[in-house]
Amino acid sequence: MIKKLLPYIDNWGACDAVVSRLKGLESQRHFFEELLNSDKPFYVRFGIVWLMKYQLKDDMKNVLNLVKAVKNDHFYVKMASAWCYAEAFAYDHDYMYKFIQTIDDVFIRNKAIQKACESFRVVDAKKKELRALKIVEKKKD
Repeated sequence: MIKKLLPYIDNWGACDAVVSRLKGLESQRHFFEELLNSDKPFYVRFGIVWLMKYQLKDDMKNVLNLVKAVKNDHFYVKMASAWCYAEAFAYDHDYMYKFIQTIDDVFIRNKAIQKACESFRVVDAKKKELRALKIVEKKKD
């Protein structure tokens, strides 16, 4: 059924709303992982958001590495990646503090830090450490 529905998902709201109803499909994880290789941005976002919601807490390192391997510059794919990384800070700040430094994409890295700092699940002392990891881009003349 999801395969039939995916072609109609063309915005972040529909994507995230559908994913939020897909609890209990852990046995289908491979299907969601395969979506990360799609050339269709909302298929990729669908996979990232599903992995974040239903696999991140129990298999954080593998999920993060899958998301990091995504090569898609669409805005909503990058936002999903940043959201996933920000969520991971709530589970293991120390690991994520090191991991976020390996993210080369300035937008994703900075957005993940921003979103983690906006979270009530990350303590204030850790937010200060995170803000120091933001990359400030120099303006081109």
